[in-house]
Amino acid sequence: MWLLNIKPQVTTSENTCAGGFKAPARGLYPARLSYPGVNPVHQSMPKTAPNLKHVRQTRRAHLLELQKEMIIPPTILGMQQKVLFTMMNANPFAAIAKLTKQSKVANPTPVYEPISVPMINQGLNLEPQVLALQVAKHRNWVIERGGESIYAITANGPELIAKNLMELTAYAEDHFWFGHSSISWSFVERSTLGSMSKFSVVDNQGKIVQGAGYKVINTQKNSQGYVPVVVPAFNEELTLSHQTLALQIAASKSWCFELGSAKLFTLSGELLATNIAALANYGKQHGWFTPSGSIDWANVDSSLEVVTLPFKA
Repeated sequence: MWLLNIKPQVTTSENTCAGGFKAPARGLYPARLSYPGVNPVHQSMPKTAPNLKHVRQTRRAHLLELQKEMIIPPTILGMQQKVLFTMMNANPFAAIAKLTKQSKVANPTPVYEPISVPMINQGLNLEPQVLALQVAKHRNWVIERGGESIYAITANGPELIAKNLMELTAYAEDHFWFGHSSISWSFVERSTLGSMSKFSVVDNQGKIVQGAGYKVINTQKNSQGYVPVVVPAFNEELTLSHQTLALQIAASKSWCFELGSAKLFTLSGELLATNIAALANYGKQHGWFTPSGSIDWANVDSSLEVVTLPFKA
């Protein structure tokens, strides 16, 4: 038995653009007369003062639309709108390039991480959502940091598998992926999401391949030889099981597991719980989970201030 004083940890995550999608890109326009938003009729008009005024108004409307699409922060819009409109009259292409540059700053490259959970389920009473996460790990599926959606990294880049864990679990149950606290792999492979084309592409070292426009942080063993838990951290407005919420806590606390084992460990290698079900049962007894299906972090931290390891439910 160990007496461990675990300090509450403050975790940080990299902010990514909402949904992981880039702002829509516009092509560069030909260098001759073709201003954005000006149709051929306008291009053929004589360059009289009224016609030029109409063209400039059209360009202004186009730039306003482009600003909305690129989701420029309000401070940038308020401080630089006058400057941009001045540039637009002199050089519309410079104004558009400036907006594009600001859009890239506001929308950083999305970062994905492979889902990582213990794969043992035999003899354990694991819930369907945890079994769905095990399938996701087997398929090398990933999540975007700070998001809830699940993707496969295919040869063509990230491909959406499910918008959240609840949707993936519902699909799995509809296609008979699960038996009694186990996975029916033959049914998984017969389904569309379980097909070989939905595996993430890995190299000869088992690492998920990188690609243009996104980054993948492959899971690494720590100094103790354990692998960190990685699951979608989002639970607001979702109905997640206690075992799933327990895994979210484990990921937040940087808890780990040993490959080929069901046991969970601290970052320093001390045994926390014999399996996911035992961790969730301990959390339930100590008020980790709210009636609304979220995590009571105050209760989590207070219960971990002085605790005897491993957890005993």
